[in-house]
Amino acid sequence: MLDFYNESRPVARKDHCCELCRSVIPKGTKYKYEAGKYDGDFFERRYHFDCEKIRDMFIQDSDDEEFRYDWITDWWIDNYCECCVHYGENRDCDLPREKEMTRTCYCMNWKCDTTGATTADLLKGK
Repeated sequence: MLDFYNESRPVARKDHCCELCRSVIPKGTKYKYEAGKYDGDFFERRYHFDCEKIRDMFIQDSDDEEFRYDWITDWWIDNYCECCVHYGENRDCDLPREKEMTRTCYCMNWKCDTTGATTADLLKGK
């Protein structure tokens, strides 16, 4: 149970690590900050805005506020990879592994093979 929760969108005064993608939130950039207490445990989370959007898409799609970050990665792969232009005949991504999941939780190179939609389109809500 959520005991309390606060959120803000500050400018980073130092480098931080994004809770979802595990990459750097550089000093001087705005980010999403969340803090609270859940089931008696305090938490703090920082996200890139794009990672927050991906997380929110997952929550909306799964209709559940609880999640683990690996569930979001699996959800992305299950829902987006198979229709991607980079998804090869071997049922795997044709991009080099280090570029495939740019931020470990979702792929910035995704492009739908039927509609031409991209990751940027998804993040904009198109």
